[in-house]
Amino acid sequence: MLVYRLLNVARRYLRLPIGFVFCNEPEVSVRKAVSVCDVLDLRLAVTVGDVVTRNVMRFWRVPDVAVVDGRTRRSESVSIPEEFFDHVIHVVNERSTISDDVLAKLEKAISMALGGAKVLVKVLGEEDVLAIPLILLAPRAAVMYGNVFLNALVLVPSMCEYKLAALKLLAEFRCEK
Repeated sequence: MLVYRLLNVARRYLRLPIGFVFCNEPEVSVRKAVSVCDVLDLRLAVTVGDVVTRNVMRFWRVPDVAVVDGRTRRSESVSIPEEFFDHVIHVVNERSTISDDVLAKLEKAISMALGGAKVLVKVLGEEDVLAIPLILLAPRAAVMYGNVFLNALVLVPSMCEYKLAALKLLAEFRCEK
């Protein structure tokens, strides 16, 4: 199995958001994200993180793909109801890594969502860095995640310029066997 591990010197890059940053109350941030989706004709809503997923579900709709680990800020327990989703995929993802197994399951989740299904990806481990491959894998999607350093909702359109930025972030990972 191949694993991509984030280099320690590159961690600071992940703190800098790409895309649209909304630093409002959750309801206002989600409403602004919906406006961006409408203007850019982003067809899929993809969320990474439990709080973001919960807020998008509360103030907009069930995401097409939601990636969660059941925690927020690595401690508090958060529950996302599985019954709102058509499929649940379980993955294991070690901290600061992306494995080829996880990539394959994310690709499957996107494919299912493109077919009209709502997919919940439950991660045992850390889900934060999975926004990067989702930006690359999802066509015309709004990939949304929370930035705890800015207390913000970040929306990255999976369009050419942002895919290039995601590739540059992925280049900060080292491939291991």
